[in-house]
Amino acid sequence: MNLEIDNASNARIGKSSIEGVGVFADIPFLTGEVILDYRPFFDTFYKIAWKDLTLFQTEHNWMIPINDEYCLTSDPISKIHYFNHSRTPNCIWNIKEGTIKAARYIPFGDELTIDYRIEYRPTRKEFPEWV
Repeated sequence: MNLEIDNASNARIGKSSIEGVGVFADIPFLTGEVILDYRPFFDTFYKIAWKDLTLFQTEHNWMIPINDEYCLTSDPISKIHYFNHSRTPNCIWNIKEGTIKAARYIPFGDELTIDYRIEYRPTRKEFPEWV
């Protein structure tokens, strides 16, 4: 059962020219403005060993590393699952704070992107060239 849990009412999911689907601004965002506060989403997380993740979880769920053996994951989904990667993202992803904020002015309709390279995963030995 996947439920959407977040408060990004000013962003929508749509077809992306980057990869599959993405998140798009439904309003213009000013520099520093919070786009997504996913702290309430943390209440749905549970601890699991990396080795016990199913293929579906690995491909669709969001994992927060605890260490090389365990992570936190959640079966409900959030719009954070759909943010695509960019080496020049227009959003700042603050993992510890649990927010995504505008890195600069973002006009209505632009795709919202984050830099995946700030997220540590023990299963990721290196980044693909596109990252």
